[in-house]
Amino acid sequence: RPPTWWCSSASFRCMALLQQADARLAADKKFREGCDECMKLLQEVCSSALSVPEFRVAPFDWTPDVRLEAFGSTCQGTALLSSDIDVRMTFEQFEVRDSKRQLKYLRGIQVAPCERLKVVALIEARLPVLRMMFDGWLPVDLSMGPSLLGADGEDCAGIDRTFVNTLNSAASEEASADAQRFVRLVKAFARAHGIVGAHEGLPSSTSWTCLAIAFLQLESLLPPISEVEPGEHTPRRRRLRKDQLGLLQLNAGLFCRFLAFVKAMGSRNHKISVWHGRVYPTNPWSNSAAASCPLFIEFPHKRRSGVNIAQSLSWSGWMKAVRCCGEARGALRPGRFATAADGVQEAIAEATLQWLFEVNLARPQKRPLNGDADKPGDAKRR
Repeated sequence: RPPTWWCSSASFRCMALLQQADARLAADKKFREGCDECMKLLQEVCSSALSVPEFRVAPFDWTPDVRLEAFGSTCQGTALLSSDIDVRMTFEQFEVRDSKRQLKYLRGIQVAPCERLKVVALIEARLPVLRMMFDGWLPVDLSMGPSLLGADGEDCAGIDRTFVNTLNSAASEEASADAQRFVRLVKAFARAHGIVGAHEGLPSSTSWTCLAIAFLQLESLLPPISEVEPGEHTPRRRRLRKDQLGLLQLNAGLFCRFLAFVKAMGSRNHKISVWHGRVYPTNPWSNSAAASCPLFIEFPHKRRSGVNIAQSLSWSGWMKAVRCCGEARGALRPGRFATAADGVQEAIAEATLQWLFEVNLARPQKRPLNGDADKPGDAKRR
């Protein structure tokens, strides 16, 4: 039988290029320092903006004390240089859950003058978001609601802490590092091809993180979260030991299988439970005869398993992501070039990975020459 995958030299070249792509795309020390500086300035701006008489609480005659919490990729270790910083604002004295009241406070911050923190837009969604830009390079999304840090016994468990613990539970330290790299590259791929954004009906950054973790769980490379969280147990299943997990290696085959995993879920509705490490099809209609969400991603804690992280996902947005993953999978396979010379395969694989993540690696970017895939630009035009 003729070969159907890259030759050995091209496969090893892909492994090295994936490591190189992550090194160039992952958030660095300068990015983290910028986030810390932004949080300090945002604390000052919010406290000052909400200390005016308009926000005084009667009859106590005091204004609320602002507390800011960063969450998302910057706290999960999966942030990119192009990532934004998600910030949740709460008050020490009380919580604000009503969206109209949240808008009132966010509008107060919106009109507060600040040279280094420019307002981009106030998104009046079910969860209002004040979008800002810090120093012209760091996007900031400010929202309100209950605390996200979580603690033992709280209903709102810390989703960031959960993801960190899970990614660190691979078979070895190097495998855990590769798990973080894999999640970052999945998010970099989605961002490069314009298939991330909850406000546009596309999978959110958190949804892509859950998809990546669920895939690694199905590959027996990561354990279910229920086996990682302290104090939890799974009576129906024996706990997986680290030596029972497969050794995760970041390579083109792993990424190609992930793209096939996403493409396969586009055929019908699916439910993803990273808590149990399961993915299964669901009914396309709800009990009220309304169309179900194309993807139900359980909140990664049993206390809130009924919450769908991908609730804002639309069918058109999901199909766009599925098509893009299918095209990328075709481009990542060697196709008719599987019998080409080793040097030709290495060049084609390198050009494909550069297009896949929109990052300039060792050589200038080229268009993938894979005959089995559509033109790379098609994914963006669609």
